[in-house]
Amino acid sequence: GLLSPFVGEVFCGDVPPPYFGFPPPFNKYRPMRNRSGPANELHTQLEVCYEQWRALEKERKKTEADLARNFPGKRVSSSNNTPIPRLPANPSRVDRLIVDQLREQARVLTLIGKMERLRGAPVHANISTTLERHFEFIQVTQARRKDEIVNAANRQRQGAPRYNDDKDVLALAAAIKELGGITRKARTALWCALQMTLPKSSVGAPARQAELERALRELCNPVEGEVQGRGGDETPLRAELQPERTEEERPGPGREGQGEQDSRVSGE
Repeated sequence: GLLSPFVGEVFCGDVPPPYFGFPPPFNKYRPMRNRSGPANELHTQLEVCYEQWRALEKERKKTEADLARNFPGKRVSSSNNTPIPRLPANPSRVDRLIVDQLREQARVLTLIGKMERLRGAPVHANISTTLERHFEFIQVTQARRKDEIVNAANRQRQGAPRYNDDKDVLALAAAIKELGGITRKARTALWCALQMTLPKSSVGAPARQAELERALRELCNPVEGEVQGRGGDETPLRAELQPERTEEERPGPGREGQGEQDSRVSGE
């Protein structure tokens, strides 16, 4: 039979693989079980989103270390008292992803606040907007997961066929795909905040003006699969950035491994 427009949009479009600086090892992704098409799509997006979450965690730890090294004696820990929901009984990988994302988002937000105090000024508006959108996309994923659970329970009581679950699974997969995209942007936002916070005299930072401007501007682009218009407007950059540095002051190559992602994925 014909696919519905929603299903066709997911399966007829190109789903790009995650980017790696080198080919992934053999059998890096878990072998596929006897999953339906929608279940395969959900599995794929979970793997990619966990890649981005681990990359953000790695970037946050690196940022803490850079700040501690450049601001000795200052408290730059990302530890916080933000309440994080507990995992439900028998949690799925989606449930674990949501809790992991909430915990890391709170740590990143705490670290951004520390950087604002260190630099004595708010971070660039595009950075704040990106972190707000990151939290929003986590909430959207939570809502899609709740819809899946409630609707599946209702259909089970009514004796409806299982294939009716497909629409909810695809909606959840689409939300996780967007979450993976905004998680990558949150990593870029964290890097931008660090470059604007490090003292000018520190070796290798801040990044060159053009590179920093480009990264800040790209934060405004919609993530893959995002509904147009959800993102915020681009904020002018020049007024909030430091003047161009001379050739003698400029550091060596910018952020190493900027396009690379940590190749580890969470267990199922």
